[in-house]
Amino acid sequence: PHLSMIDRVKQDIESHVKENEILEESKVEAVKQVEIFTNVSLVYGLSGVRAHILETVTPQLNAKTMEYLSHLSDGNLSAEWNTLAETTKGELRENFHIGVVSKTGGESYRQLSGGEKRKVRLATNMALQDLVASRASKAIDLYIGDEIDHALDESGLERLMGVLEERAKVKGTV
Repeated sequence: PHLSMIDRVKQDIESHVKENEILEESKVEAVKQVEIFTNVSLVYGLSGVRAHILETVTPQLNAKTMEYLSHLSDGNLSAEWNTLAETTKGELRENFHIGVVSKTGGESYRQLSGGEKRKVRLATNMALQDLVASRASKAIDLYIGDEIDHALDESGLERLMGVLEERAKVKGTV
């Protein structure tokens, strides 16, 4: 009398074995996907390609920004590009930014005068252009600036003209 029940249970067992095999295959595929996603998150995460690129270009940006800023501000302004910033809780977070200090009293960009802010923007702009030009496959022999003398005093204008003359020697056309 139990033969039909035994056959049904055997069929159920076979069905569950096949289902288990399918699930095992799915599990193997899911593990592969997790490994891929983990690797992708490493590449594009805080310590990945972006961080590597930023760490590579930051010293060059710092050097060029300081070079231009020292000419434009007679050494009164300093700026440093950073790849990390401290949160209010004291934690470090990835945040590409520039810190600016003035010997005349400003501890941040917001505390600078209009002319000082302009000098910082000019220095960072030219440093970024130099970075792009250094990575270009073809030489960039031109520098274009529009109303870059705005908010500069007479001595600031003289310094700017000196920087532009130097750029003209290097670039060819300003």
